[in-house]
Amino acid sequence: MGVEQSWSDLAVLLAAWRARSLTGAARELGVNQSTASRRLAALEGELGGRLFDRTPDGLVPTALAADLLPHAEAAETTMQRFRQALAGLDRRLEGDVRLAVPDGIDSLFLAPRLPAFFAQHPGVTLEVVASATLTNLARREADLALRFVRPTAGDLISRRVATLAQGVWGTAERAGQGLAAAPWITWEEGSPGGTEAPWEAHFAPAEPRLRVNRADARLAAARAGVGLTILPDALAVQWRELVRVEVPEPVPSCDLWLVAHRALFAVPRVRAVWTFLVQSAEEALVGA
Repeated sequence: MGVEQSWSDLAVLLAAWRARSLTGAARELGVNQSTASRRLAALEGELGGRLFDRTPDGLVPTALAADLLPHAEAAETTMQRFRQALAGLDRRLEGDVRLAVPDGIDSLFLAPRLPAFFAQHPGVTLEVVASATLTNLARREADLALRFVRPTAGDLISRRVATLAQGVWGTAERAGQGLAAAPWITWEEGSPGGTEAPWEAHFAPAEPRLRVNRADARLAAARAGVGLTILPDALAVQWRELVRVEVPEPVPSCDLWLVAHRALFAVPRVRAVWTFLVQSAEEALVGA
């Protein structure tokens, strides 16, 4: 076609395709909707055809958009590799590192240990994102991630930093009621309950007292005496008001994995956070 487009315009095409709306595309790109609309219109003008039909149900890709999609995705991959290569050339022990963690890990495990890290690395700024969903490291949604599942795809480096033993915990009053009689705190339906969900179904009542979607909410509710719940022993043991309840069979443990993109692993600031997380996990979680 002889058309040379900037990456920013191609990024709008990909974001609009994935979100099926300009609002969603703008959110993904971190711009306002009018900017996304203007870039898309400029791309359509250069191409001489519509990329999307605007309908009440959202954007509907045209045949032209479908033809361009593989090329735009290839350009995206090339740009990602270019940015990763640039990051790999950065030898300074300073700058931003984006860390993705499961819900609860940020407040229960990470936050209390950050003062020591910042004292050692004052030039590094951490951006911690807690979410129940997995981040895409290949697309630079994060530089590092702590996960309860090991990645099986992508050019990633992973290390198991802890195997978390788990148990049933509650206040002494709730523990005294027994597994069957005490009220329970369980995962909200649809939440990623981890390995304890099938075990929990055998012992928790059909209608639990409380359902939550964050690990720190489970802990807070258990400490308040709402009911029994499953918690990692290394976290629950820190609270004097909680006791471990005897159970007829062990609660399954869960692994905690640290993951990084291979291209960023040697960047000093990323490697510093990696080392800090490995050491922190070994001190606070392993063998607790």
